[in-house]
Amino acid sequence: DGVVIAGRCAELVVIDGSEEEEPGVRITSGELELRDLKVTLASIGIELFKQNLAGSLSLVASGLLLERNDDVGLLAALPGTNVELANVEVRDTQPASDGTRGRGIQVQQGASLVAANLLLEGNPASGLLAGAASSPVDLNDVTIRHTQPPPAGMPGPAPTVPAAANPLTPARAP
Repeated sequence: DGVVIAGRCAELVVIDGSEEEEPGVRITSGELELRDLKVTLASIGIELFKQNLAGSLSLVASGLLLERNDDVGLLAALPGTNVELANVEVRDTQPASDGTRGRGIQVQQGASLVAANLLLEGNPASGLLAGAASSPVDLNDVTIRHTQPPPAGMPGPAPTVPAAANPLTPARAP
């Protein structure tokens, strides 16, 4: 019973954030389904961040292209925040002016991610950052490529999963 935004093709239906200093899509409550569209040139491509710790927040996305957004392509945070991705590409996330960030997907503070057929490409700092043991990540058929070395003293390319975090869940054999 949430909101559905569906396009015909990711190249034809574009959310362009180049005129704003805001996320291309910000989800603070409820459920959102995104299909067959592109989010580009936003401060963050898609941000899921609950204003209230109670309740749940969810994104289901397929056929999505997040391209050339600043800092993070998709950011999900806090318990009860759930993201399901299928046939999604996150490409060329731009780093901050100091060379930090530029992450494809960042899941932290108890949010969860389930993804299948995911391409994370050209995201300088990391393709995927899972930030806590309470942020489960379940991946199947995921490609992470063309991350770039960060500036001296910054964490290395990804996938980056801190030692305290759950390990990436390997794909299950059929």
